[in-house]
Amino acid sequence: MFYYIVILFVVMPALELTLLNALGNAAGWPLTFGMILATGFLGAQLARMQGMSAWRKIHEAMASGRTPGPELVDGVMILLAGAVLITPGLITDAIGFTVLIPQVRRRLGQWGVATFKKRTLAKFQVHTSGAAAPVEPESEPTVIDAEFTRVE
Repeated sequence: MFYYIVILFVVMPALELTLLNALGNAAGWPLTFGMILATGFLGAQLARMQGMSAWRKIHEAMASGRTPGPELVDGVMILLAGAVLITPGLITDAIGFTVLIPQVRRRLGQWGVATFKKRTLAKFQVHTSGAAAPVEPESEPTVIDAEFTRVE
């Protein structure tokens, strides 16, 4: 987990600054700044439109009595893509625009849900009855919290 945080907050901004500096030197700073503003605005508008569509799908699923699981995953991914798109940078813009493609978003959503299930269900054991029970760590004692009244 620590490595992901380092990549997210140290490596990614350093790469973004390097690319923006190179683009600014090659194409000029006014063009680079305009491109940052244009991709941020365009990305925010696309995320807004797709987010409203996801919101409607969530409401339709709930109105029909279904649990809107895939629709919620889709909405969260659109929200994250919008947040990444308004962050200045070329790499983040490429990632954000890629996530806004519905087929890519669906695949990423399926992968994310499968990974979450695998990591979550790995902490449970399935008994012969089919019910899942939490795995008790061997080193921790069992604590029973109770109230009592002394009768003499």
